[in-house]
Amino acid sequence: LTRLYLCLIRPHLEYAVPVWNPYQKKDVQKLESIQRFALKVCTKSWDESYSDHLEACNLPCLADRRKMLCLMYLYKAINGYVVNPNNAPLQTRSCSYNTRSNSRTTYVQPYAHSNLYLHSFYPSTLSLWNSLPDDIVTSPSILSFKHNLKNYLSA
Repeated sequence: LTRLYLCLIRPHLEYAVPVWNPYQKKDVQKLESIQRFALKVCTKSWDESYSDHLEACNLPCLADRRKMLCLMYLYKAINGYVVNPNNAPLQTRSCSYNTRSNSRTTYVQPYAHSNLYLHSFYPSTLSLWNSLPDDIVTSPSILSFKHNLKNYLSA
């Protein structure tokens, strides 16, 4: 049943996440409730908590999955795996010296005039990107980036 959920239902919940990633608590809870119900059906256990169901099925919550999918798309855009639009706000922060907090290339988070734009793909994902450790950001391939990111988010 878990495989059926992973193959048939979760792809619909995660389709085009960089475009429509919800940020309001009520929308996030609606999506999590779908996974919560599906995991209750998969484990045939109606009394356990949601975190117990996630551990039993070895799955992350959908909010963590959406973060990971957005960061993977940004990694692909930065490293040329996908076509990055010409108007994408990917400006590197220029600093002529390295400090403990600035040992790699970071990106300027675009100024948001509205709350809607603040929670859109580039502003929200660039702030997540800048908070990642160096060993994740400088991963040589998408597979190593995904593996390192999974370990970082699960810790």
